[in-house]
Amino acid sequence: MTKEQYIKMNRGINDSRDLPEEFLSKIYDEIKNEEIKLKVTTMKRGTKENIINDKQRELLFNIQMKDVESIARDLMSNAGSINEEFTIAKNLEHVRPMFQVNFMLFIN
Repeated sequence: MTKEQYIKMNRGINDSRDLPEEFLSKIYDEIKNEEIKLKVTTMKRGTKENIINDKQRELLFNIQMKDVESIARDLMSNAGSINEEFTIAKNLEHVRPMFQVNFMLFIN
């Protein structure tokens, strides 16, 4: 993805307003220079072809939830490993929006 594509993709994400291009440009450069890496996990993918009725939709949902649960268990079991690679946010502005959206979940 080019810097221009990244900026275009992030238009209107600030309460329907654009973030400053300099800000997005800086984030793009930081990500490009220090790529975000996630642990690779395998995920079984259910078929989404022509889900005809609610029963099939519910069955597919249950299969996908089991996959998500399995992935979450794998991630949590590895969370305490010393050998795991961990990416640290170097700029508070990258983390603040995620915290603002989720902080009430941690309080309850």
